[in-house]
This record gives sequence, structure tokens and C-alpha cells, in this order.
Amino acid sequence: WSTPTGPAPTGEPMVADGVVYVGTFGDQVQALDAKTGERLWATKAGSDTGRPALVGDTLVVGSGGEQMLHGISRTGRPLWDVTNDKVYGGRYFTCVPFGGLGVTASDYELVALDPADGSTVWSFRFTDEGNQYSDPTVLGDTVYVRHGSTLYGVNRKGKQTWHRRVGGGASIGTQTPVVRDGRVY
Repeated sequence: WSTPTGPAPTGEPMVADGVVYVGTFGDQVQALDAKTGERLWATKAGSDTGRPALVGDTLVVGSGGEQMLHGISRTGRPLWDVTNDKVYGGRYFTCVPFGGLGVTASDYELVALDPADGSTVWSFRFTDEGNQYSDPTVLGDTVYVRHGSTLYGVNRKGKQTWHRRVGGGASIGTQTPVVRDGRVY
């Protein structure tokens, strides 16, 4: 199938339970049936709405505009719109589910968001130099993130469990960790 979204998608879609969720340059999150491509709903969410992340039953999405974080139900009902000083919204916002929270990285910290209202539950401040960071990766009870030349492991309470220096220098830190067979790459 092929379904026009009106203005183009801003990034990769997210698929869950037979539904494709995508943010668009038309300032919407759209939900499409994964089998047929039929549009199930479209909801306004800021400007240049980014890629949604499903955290529990809430789609957490970033956008441009004054309120840069949005919570949307799986049925398309807006739940909340907020600005969070610890998190960059925008269409490049990336969030992963971790222990019932949404976790995202910024220039200087890893931040866990409450999907009920977008507030900060905990934050972990990076201790190395640099301001380049990766998207977080979750495996079990640990979220992994690279910042500058350091790879961090952080537990569900926001406490560092380990860290390792990696090659590439402080300004090269955007490679997302991959975890496989007990190893972090």
C-alpha cells in the first residue's frame, strides 16, 4: 500500500500492534493501519512533528514551537503539551521506553520522562567532555548511551552502573550503542 500523508513525514515511522505512527511537516502525528495503509487518525502536535515513541499507552513526540513535547493517546487524543527545560523537543527528539518511562539524551544529560505528563522523573549528568551524544539503547535494566568519547550504562533509577572510554574523540559521539550477546558495540 501507499498512503499520502499530505506534507512529508519528518522521519522514520514507528510501528506498534498493527499501527504505523508518523510525524509530518504538516504539524501532525498520523496513525495508519499497517496492513491497509488506511488513515486511522491525525492529531495536531506542535510544528514539524517528529517521530513518536510509544511509552506504555502514550505516544511521546517532539516538535518545534513553544511547547516542544507532546503526549498523545493511542486513539489520537491529545493528553498534554509541555516545555521541559532538560529536554530538546523538535523533530529530531528521540525517546525510548525504559521501565515505564521515556528516556532521551541531550548535550549534557540523559533524561527520563513521565509519559503521564512529560515531566522529568530523573536525569543523569554526563561527566565527560564534549556535547555530541547518541540515541539511547535499552537492554534489560540498563540504558546505554554514548556521550563524547564515553559509553555509559545507567539503571532504572538514573544511577550510573558503569562507563568506558571509547575511540573517536569527544566530538564524535553520535553512534548509537548496539547490545548483543552480552557485549555493547
